[in-house]
Amino acid sequence: MCRHLPPSLAYRLYYKFVAGAEGSEERFENARAMVGDARLSSSMEDVVDLLFAYHGCSEWLGMTLCRLLTRPGQVIFEIGANLGTDTMNLAGVVGPSGRVVSAEPSVACCRKLRERVEQNRLSQVTVVQKAVAETAGRFALEPGHRANSGTAYLGALESSTDREAVEATTISALADAHGDPQFIWMDIEGFELRALRGGSSVLRTARPFVYTEVDRGHLERAGDSLPAFEAFVKSHDYQPVDPTSWRLPLVADADAGPGYFHANWLLVPREKLDALGPIRLKYLAARLLPRL
Repeated sequence: MCRHLPPSLAYRLYYKFVAGAEGSEERFENARAMVGDARLSSSMEDVVDLLFAYHGCSEWLGMTLCRLLTRPGQVIFEIGANLGTDTMNLAGVVGPSGRVVSAEPSVACCRKLRERVEQNRLSQVTVVQKAVAETAGRFALEPGHRANSGTAYLGALESSTDREAVEATTISALADAHGDPQFIWMDIEGFELRALRGGSSVLRTARPFVYTEVDRGHLERAGDSLPAFEAFVKSHDYQPVDPTSWRLPLVADADAGPGYFHANWLLVPREKLDALGPIRLKYLAARLLPRL
């Protein structure tokens, strides 16, 4: 039913009646991605697969914006690909002539990611088994919750730890190897600012759109802060935009008060803010019209 309802209504129903069902061994078969023709069969043990079963992706607002702002044949960097549920959609956005560079440090998640890419014959996807940070190096990967692999995060690698050791690269290094991105999709549990620092030159020259998670607590766990994130974005002449409204309003510093803060922002190069005007009505329609 969720697949045939407007996304705005489908998500209300999901969070009222289904949220919390992750961990179930019940299977779904041959579910199609929100964008493109990729298919997935899996259990609902992990919440990202559960979301795919009901909606075809894990973050429909960001995926809709990516689709509206990215053309087939372009390059997308996916930072924190996890189990590949968004990868399959991003591959549909750029099409066979484009390129999705999907970075994922976890051995287990990367194995599942590769399986899904291969099963769907997504030749436009390049999987990179690495974390993304401000510099190349090694980190400890703290495992995520049993029913949400996406909550894994990076920490300092210490000799006494039994955590998985992972290699890190940078956005700039990915661009050198695969070409400049037109869009960056990022959710790495607090390492977002550190990853952006490692792509400073790409942000200044290629000027990609960036869709990113912003969580005050996660940023502080990684040794950063929300003000530092905002200052970095401004210093690179980007403007945060709130995707929860179809009007795509600009985010001001005062919008994030003290205490808990979690959001997804679209970071827009200031010279590209005019590009939001023509997509607003399409963005509204995507939220209100059924997806068949």
